[in-house]
Amino acid sequence: MILAKATFEQKTINEHSREDIADEIDSYLSFLLKNGQIYQNDLFAWINKTPTAYVYLASSEATLEKHHSQYGKQQLNQLAEKFGITVRWQILDDDIPEETISWQSVTAFVLTTSMFEHASPVCQLSDGREIPIFSLPLSDQEREGIYFWQKSYHNHDKIWLASGDLETAAYKQLAEATSELSKSGRDLCAKIEQATEKPTYYYLCRYFGRRRGEELRLCPGCGKAWRVVGQSKTENSFWAFDYKCEACRLVSHLASSQEDERRAVVGEYKKSSM
Repeated sequence: MILAKATFEQKTINEHSREDIADEIDSYLSFLLKNGQIYQNDLFAWINKTPTAYVYLASSEATLEKHHSQYGKQQLNQLAEKFGITVRWQILDDDIPEETISWQSVTAFVLTTSMFEHASPVCQLSDGREIPIFSLPLSDQEREGIYFWQKSYHNHDKIWLASGDLETAAYKQLAEATSELSKSGRDLCAKIEQATEKPTYYYLCRYFGRRRGEELRLCPGCGKAWRVVGQSKTENSFWAFDYKCEACRLVSHLASSQEDERRAVVGEYKKSSM
């Protein structure tokens, strides 16, 4: 993620209130967020009487108008016509990647995120390098769908980690291939695969496991063997998936814990599950 500053410069003085201007700018930034051009919520302030926002960019060229959704373009035009505002972007980050990975060069994708991750959830399967959502050949609605899926995943992940009354229910959403969250994510994977003609996998969380036979568990989608044999672990071992089903487009890991074997059944294959 690249830290940048957006200055909303007014060419003409008008009678609109600060609140009206801030609301319209917020709408504009919201469209950039849903289109995968910027990440997380922005930090907004008036500096020297000029609306200013600090955001994280998906890439150094993320703010180019050619990457805007139709909604972003409409809102940008409204800022200019209604308020006389033009947007000036300035990259503040010293650590800028030399180049952004292109989706065309990727052989396979995986859709995965966590409450601690705010960058693109569409990653290169082999090493986890993020693919900017705005660069994918998807419709505006499909890009927004990825944004809302990621937001929902974060909410469930937070509930699970909070270990409250809804812990098990939240974990089921993360770990079961047939949960509403997973079905939504897998549908997005299918759309990405159709648009890019690249295999696109969905990651299933696996925390609770069995003390015996965990490594032999079956694919929760089709019930067939899906353990990756001879998988070598590297320093960035998350992307060395222990399980991968080509037919169901699912990947996962060995369980992280065997302390609560009663919950190991969550996410396991059931004959009536599909």
